[in-house]
Order: sequence, then structure tokens, then C-alpha cells
Amino acid sequence: MGTQHSFYLVNKEVGWKNIPSNSKYVKLSEKLILQLSDYLLWIKFTRANRTVTNGLDPYGVSSIDGDNLNEFASLITNLYNLFKLSPETFELTGDFLANEEVYEKNEFKKQEVLGQLISLKELIEEAVCMDKKIIHCGI
Repeated sequence: MGTQHSFYLVNKEVGWKNIPSNSKYVKLSEKLILQLSDYLLWIKFTRANRTVTNGLDPYGVSSIDGDNLNEFASLITNLYNLFKLSPETFELTGDFLANEEVYEKNEFKKQEVLGQLISLKELIEEAVCMDKKIIHCGI
């Protein structure tokens, strides 16, 4: 799967430096996170330095709790529903590759994307129900 981002379900008082080793977690591919990054800017996350910003810190740590979890769950649910409409294998346009003067084409498998999104959605819903938070660790 390549480089991955991890999302951990933890108690609200847990910091990123002391995530328990038995924490429930979900991994999403870097390739998928990059494709979703514009959408993730619609959700507020707290960075490791405690500033609240829109979007994940792709190379660091972000956390999310409270009402923002509900918005995050809604976003992931809607993205899941969107990708349900895709063919079994599909391409999405990525970054512009200056040396080659073309946009990269990222290939995805529908079932892998849906599996990652549903796992994340379930983790978020568990955080909401149990009054916990999610810590995201970027690459």
C-alpha cells in the first residue's frame, strides 16, 4: 500500500506523544489522503502545537474531537457514497510533474478505497459515541 497515514482512537486527555500501543487505529494510503486533501480542508483539526486549522497536517500530527468529529464523519460518509459510484478501477488526476510536463494519474481500486473510508468512518463514529478523539499521524 505504500506510505500510510494513521488515525488512532484515544481518550481526550491523551496526547500524540503517548498514544497507547493498544489503541484502535485505521490506516489510509498517502495517495488517497492527497486526493482527499482539498475536502479535508473543510474540517477543523488541532495541530500538535495546539493551533486549530482547516485540514490535516500531512507531515505531522493533528487531532479532532467534539462537534468537528460529526462533520468529519459526514464528510467521510459522503466521500464513501461518491466512490461507490466509481468503476472497479479508476484514475484520479494528481500533481503536475514539471519535469515530464504532465499531470500524474493515480490509479485506485474501488474496493480498497471503500474499505479504507468505511474503516475510518467507523472509527470516527466510535469516537463520537464514546466521547473520545482521533489523533492523525501523517507521514
